[in-house]
Amino acid sequence: MPHRKKTTAAAFAIAAFAIIFLFCNPARCEDDAAIASQYYNRAVELHLSGNIYEAVGFYKKAIVLDPETAAYHADLGEAYRVTGQMREAITELETAIQLEPSLVNAYTTLGVIMDREDLPQRAIEYHRAAIKIDPENYVAYNNLGHAYHSLGLIRAAIINYKKSISLQNDFAPAYDNLGMDLMLIGQAGEAAEAFKNAVKNAGDNHPQLGLYYNDLGAAYVALDKYQEAYEALKNAVRLMPDNNDIRLNMEFLGKKLNGKSN
Repeated sequence: MPHRKKTTAAAFAIAAFAIIFLFCNPARCEDDAAIASQYYNRAVELHLSGNIYEAVGFYKKAIVLDPETAAYHADLGEAYRVTGQMREAITELETAIQLEPSLVNAYTTLGVIMDREDLPQRAIEYHRAAIKIDPENYVAYNNLGHAYHSLGLIRAAIINYKKSISLQNDFAPAYDNLGMDLMLIGQAGEAAEAFKNAVKNAGDNHPQLGLYYNDLGAAYVALDKYQEAYEALKNAVRLMPDNNDIRLNMEFLGKKLNGKSN
């Protein structure tokens, strides 16, 4: 009996070694990582071209083969954010941070999610964490400003938008956000300048350009510059003909102009 037990233990040891070798063979791991990288690259291509749901599938395939790469989880989290699957997005982004605590974009995306989920205080914590890692991150400062805006801390928001612009002076979203908050504190003239900078720096193909023209038009109306407002809103309608808010603003301006002419 003792001899038989020893043989059985040896057999188990050999089997365990075979299993370990099967899953940890360096060549196999390298092959898995290479295939995972291909899946990830394909996911990024799909993501950037707007095929988000298909991209999610390829991100998942990459993670199955290589679950320890933080960027795969972070980009899957961003894809989930775009599709509105916030719980899944948070899980993936928190996993990315666990794997790579210095991954700035994971913090910024979590901050954006928390802001949109009406949790601006948590958003501020994530954006501050991103800035602590990367003090020159202009996107994080812009997002931090928006979180302060959500808390009603308008002047704090303005400070952070201006910091974002000081770091990247052609960043159109920061100019637009700055203009919106300047309007809230009655500084329509400065707001108009900010909106003009948003339009100038956005470029012709920017998806928000129509909204920037709309905001510029609103600032001109507040300044009683109706002809300038008309030109801005005309561009807004041209770029976003189906946007109801823009059309309503144009109708409002039309009534203003008719009132002046009568």
